[in-house]
Amino acid sequence: MDGLKTDDLGRILGLFSPWTVKSTEFDERSNSLVIELTKSEDRKRFGLIQPKPAAERICKRWHHVPLGRCRCQIEVNLPASELAELRNGLPPAFLGTASQYVTRELADRIRLAHSAGLHAGLISELLGLSTEMAEAEIRLLEAAQAIQPSTALLPLESSSIWLNILTDTQPLSTTMLPLKLLLSRLKLDVAKDPGRALHKSVLELRTFFVLNSHQLTAELNQLGVYPAKHTQAGQQKQKLKLILPGSGSHLWHQLLTGERTLKTESMPLKLCLAQQKRAYRSGPGDAERAEAIRNLQQFFRHNAQSLVSELKTLTGWARQQPSSPILLPAIEHQVWQSILLDDQLLASEKINYRLLVSRLKNKYRRTGDRDCLLQLRDFFNQNASTMAAEIQTINRLADGQ
Repeated sequence: MDGLKTDDLGRILGLFSPWTVKSTEFDERSNSLVIELTKSEDRKRFGLIQPKPAAERICKRWHHVPLGRCRCQIEVNLPASELAELRNGLPPAFLGTASQYVTRELADRIRLAHSAGLHAGLISELLGLSTEMAEAEIRLLEAAQAIQPSTALLPLESSSIWLNILTDTQPLSTTMLPLKLLLSRLKLDVAKDPGRALHKSVLELRTFFVLNSHQLTAELNQLGVYPAKHTQAGQQKQKLKLILPGSGSHLWHQLLTGERTLKTESMPLKLCLAQQKRAYRSGPGDAERAEAIRNLQQFFRHNAQSLVSELKTLTGWARQQPSSPILLPAIEHQVWQSILLDDQLLASEKINYRLLVSRLKNKYRRTGDRDCLLQLRDFFNQNASTMAAEIQTINRLADGQ
């Protein structure tokens, strides 16, 4: 460690005035480094040291983020009154509170690893801690997140994100006037004297976020903070994205034949439904029925803003379709035999269907094997999404027999 200057080590740790590195001690057997920090004395004018009354000093040590392959510990020797301030206030990131055994920087690394899904054993191995200590810190972090989730996930003042914001490297958009004014002042201070004003400005900005976190949801998201309740709300919004079923969806057949009832208070929609139901039921062929479906779809498209509730219902039905059983006639129904005996009953351009039916027809006409009917019905069950039009035809044929 002789080749590494204390000033360089201080910059690596992120020290700021009045903290400096006093000494270092490396133990090769345990591969650990103990860094002792000290606070520079207050001075009066003309460089005279301000005398202070003698006080009892207490030595405190915290585990810190590893440096390379080396475990690292931070040690301070402070008066009891100053150590008490660490218990009541917010210590720098390179220190911890008087009641903790890890620095705030290391606690934040544990939080990041835990939020990524790593278990305590792996976290302890990566960060050079005992498993018991990692588990204890995880319990503290989970308790803090349960009480105040936004600030528990807020980046430390040692994070580069605050420097990037104050130097305009990373823009932070906000509509909150007090935050806009604070950012303008802090950016000006940092531009004038970055060495002296940077840490103070970062601390002031982070404190503002802590005190006003309930009003800064959008800004916290820009910092990478995603409280659980907001994440769940975002997922719900994504699930509620409205969709209009395609013309091949079986939902239109169910809606126009009365199998499903769409509740609505819209009189124009009621009239449109009644008109298209008559056209669908009385249509002599597939073209007329397809036209009725297109007319109803067009009505929804042109009146989407006034039919949000109805579109939500259609969206819910559409999302349930994959998990719902396909509505097909029972295997005992005569329609399956008719398909295999009548070459013109169910025409389709789907090559996989045509190959299957050609094989099943030959076998069924020769042997009358019931397994051919089962294979045909299973084919439509397994390919319902691509055979929607054919399934509609099968159901109509079954209704007519």
